[in-house]
Amino acid sequence: MTKNSKNQLETLIRQALNCLGEDINRPSLKETPKRVAQALAELTKGNQIPIAEIAKNSLLPAPSQELVILKATQFHSLCEHHLLPFFGSVDIAYVPHKNIIGLGTLGQIIDACSQKLQLQENLTEEITNILHTALKPKGLMIVIKAQHFCIEMRGLKKQGSITITRSTRGSFVTDSSLRQEVTGLLQE
Repeated sequence: MTKNSKNQLETLIRQALNCLGEDINRPSLKETPKRVAQALAELTKGNQIPIAEIAKNSLLPAPSQELVILKATQFHSLCEHHLLPFFGSVDIAYVPHKNIIGLGTLGQIIDACSQKLQLQENLTEEITNILHTALKPKGLMIVIKAQHFCIEMRGLKKQGSITITRSTRGSFVTDSSLRQEVTGLLQE
């Protein structure tokens, strides 16, 4: 974020607080526009990360074509509809073809994809598409479980609701026994 855009954002936040009836000269609110602008820049830095390049440059030869699963990798994001947080975990399962990818890189991909204004459904597809393009696996499944503050704090006001999204490619689409096996492993 440039210094000019940061200053513009701080001005807009100050105006929004004023529109909400807040006294922006109150001591505890004086630095709020600056803090919110910094937080938003940090929470949306994924737009500047070359995710596809990170994935492509982290491939290793597959030692086998056995199932690889990374479970319960935590993430947080901002809902693009309400600018409220949603958070949860991502499960990744794939059957390698020629390559595997570093487990740390999977975490980087999850972080980069989630650190932008996002919808859970799009986040699931974005991670799937990046990994499918980079790895060209025999099969790929991404499952995301998340809680949304837009459901818990406004609108429905249903605390503890979990939204689950799933995306599959290759053998996870065509082989129901493999899909069931992985689904069982992810629920353990």
